Amino acid sequence: MNNRLEENNTPQDYTLSGLKLGSVNLRLLGGYVANNTSLLGLHLSRKELLDVDAKEIALMLNKNKNSRNLNWKVICLALPE
Repeated sequence: MNNRLEENNTPQDYTLSGLKLGSVNLRLLGGYVANNTSLLGLHLSRKELLDVDAKEIALMLNKNKNSRNLNWKVICLALPE
């Protein structure tokens, strides 16, 4: 998936619903998505995101002007352990 994001060769929408990414992988994904022009929608339903993760997503979206849809349904902000 990261290769396709880096090469701007993605479907219009990616779903990451229910997948456990963790903060490090989410930051890596954010770097790829921030510079991608082929991805228009990202689905992050059922994620347990920390505030720092949400900040990374916000920065990614600020850089990527092509994204048109971000699905945040049923996201619970988790407290750090």
